[in-house]
Amino acid sequence: MDISMVELKRIKQRIGSLEVIERVIWSSPPISYCWDWSSLPISYYWVCRCDCGNMRMVEEKRLDEGTITMCVGCDMKKKMGKLNVNFH
Repeated sequence: MDISMVELKRIKQRIGSLEVIERVIWSSPPISYCWDWSSLPISYYWVCRCDCGNMRMVEEKRLDEGTITMCVGCDMKKKMGKLNVNFH
């Protein structure tokens, strides 16, 4: 398996609570189903491990922007903690 310079620079990088593990290329079919598979859009994702141990696939541009910095579970805990709602 040939690893590009982009991958070598990104692997083991830390972004918030996430450590980048590996790159994944994902082809997703467009909303309207077509038989021309060569026209499918290709997205680059990174498999990341959160400090809590959970894994998360993150789109490359989200890592570049810094908009995703933790797993879904930690993100929810953080958001719920900010609510600080008292129901009594």
